[in-house]
Amino acid sequence: MAANGTQAFAPVLAALQTMQSNVDRAQKGQAHEFLEQFQKSNEAWNTTFMILNSADATTEAKLFAATTLKGKIIFDFHQLPRESLPELRNTLLSLLAQFSQGPKPIRTQLCVCLANLAIQMLEWKDVLQLVVSTLGNDPNGIACVLEFLHVLPEEVTEGRKINLTEDELRDRTVELLEENGNQVLTLLIQYAQSSDAASKNPQLMECITSWIREVPLNDIVNSPLLDVVMNALEADSSFESSVETLCAIFRETRDVDECLAIIKTMYPRVMSIRPKIAQAAEAEDFEMFKGLTRIFAEAGEAWVVLIARMPEDFRGLVEAVLECAARDTEKEAISNTFIFWYELKQYITLERYMQARMQFVDIYLNLVDIMIGHLEFPKPESGNDNDLFDGDREQEERFREFRHQMGDVLKDCCEVIGVTECLQKSYVKIEEWVNTYGPQATAGNVPEWQKLEAPLFSMRAMGRMVPPDENIMLPRLIPLIVQIPR
Repeated sequence: MAANGTQAFAPVLAALQTMQSNVDRAQKGQAHEFLEQFQKSNEAWNTTFMILNSADATTEAKLFAATTLKGKIIFDFHQLPRESLPELRNTLLSLLAQFSQGPKPIRTQLCVCLANLAIQMLEWKDVLQLVVSTLGNDPNGIACVLEFLHVLPEEVTEGRKINLTEDELRDRTVELLEENGNQVLTLLIQYAQSSDAASKNPQLMECITSWIREVPLNDIVNSPLLDVVMNALEADSSFESSVETLCAIFRETRDVDECLAIIKTMYPRVMSIRPKIAQAAEAEDFEMFKGLTRIFAEAGEAWVVLIARMPEDFRGLVEAVLECAARDTEKEAISNTFIFWYELKQYITLERYMQARMQFVDIYLNLVDIMIGHLEFPKPESGNDNDLFDGDREQEERFREFRHQMGDVLKDCCEVIGVTECLQKSYVKIEEWVNTYGPQATAGNVPEWQKLEAPLFSMRAMGRMVPPDENIMLPRLIPLIVQIPR
C-alpha cells in the first residue's frame, strides 16, 4: 500500500525535485505548470494528505503539500461535499498532533488550514473547545494550540477572500472571535502561569498580540498578562515578540480620551524600563536598543495628543525618545523616532498647545545637536576618505537617504524653536571646527572634515525654513563660512 501511495504522488515529487535542481528553464517551466495544475485539481485533496503522511517525502515536499492544502481550503472549498468536512477536520487535527514538534513552517500552514476550515465550516460550533481538548493535553500539542490561536484572528480578518456572504462572515467572526475572547484570555493567563518558560514563550506574546483587537483592551491590561508581557522583555528569546505586543497595545490606545484609564496604567510601566536604554547602549546590544526605541517612540506616537495637552505629565516619555536618539551610535534605531518628532511638532506648533511648545524648547534644542552629530559621515576603517563605506555602496546609499530624513527632523525643530536658534547650533559647530582644525587644514588635507561637513549639511537642510529677512544668524554665518579653508 505504501508503494502504491508513493506511486500516486511520485509525479509531484519529481516536479518538485526538478524545480529545485539545476536544469534548464524549459524543464523548470514544465514542472511549474504541472504543479500549478495539480494544485487546482480535485486529486490534490487526497494527494496532499498522502504526502504529509509519507515517510518517503522530504520536508520540502511536505511543506508544499501543506501549502497546497491551505490553498485548496481557501479557494477550492466548493470541491468538497459538506458531509466530508468532519473527516477533513479530524484529519487536520491528527496531522497537527503529528507535526506538533515541527517543522514549524509545516505546523504553521496546517494551523492556517484548520483556521480557514473553522471559518467556512459553519456547523462547527465548538471550535476552540475541540482544538484545546484534542491538542492541549499534550505538552507538544500546546504549541499547536498557541499557533492556532495566533493565526485564527488574522485569518478571520482576511476572510474576504473566502467564499462566504458578508452576513455569514460577520456572524462567523462573532462566533469565532467575540464569543471566544474571554475564554482565550483565560487560557492564555493559565498557560502563562503554568511555568516560567511558558511566560517567556514568544508564541504566547504572538497570541496576545493577535487577540488584542478581539478582547477588550482594558481586560488585558488589567490582567496578569501585562506583567507577563513586561517581564518577557527580560529574556532574549521573548524580547522581540514582547516589543511587538506592547506596540500593538499602544496602537489600540490612539483614541486617548476613550483609553485614558489604560494609558494611565501603561505609562508608569513603560517608563519603568527607561534605564534599559542606557544599559543596552553600554552593552552594545543593538537589537535590544532598537526594540526599546520602538517602544518609547511608538508609545509617543500613540499618546502624542496627551503629550501636547499635559506636557509636564508626559515629559519623561519625550525625554526617553530623545535619549534613544542620542545614544544610537550605530544609527540603526533613530529612524524609529522620526514620525514621533514630526507628529509632536504638528501639535505643539498649534496655538492651543503653546504651553507644551515652551515646555519642550530645551528638548528640541538638544535634538538639533543630536541630529547634526548623526549627520556626520563615518570614518572609514581603511583610512581611505575616498571610500567611506569600505566598498558597501548599498550602505552608502542608505546613509545618504538617512541624512535627508534627519534633515526633515531639523526642519521640524525649526518650526518648534525657530530658525535662528537652529542655525545658531550649526554656527557654533562650524566655529568650533574653524578654531580647532582650520589652522591645520591644507589644500590636500582637511582634518576631521566630517565635523565640518555635518553642520554645513544641516544648514543646507534647514535652508528652506530661513526667511529672506533673517538678520541675526545669516550676517554671522557668511563671514564664518568664508574662513573655511578651500
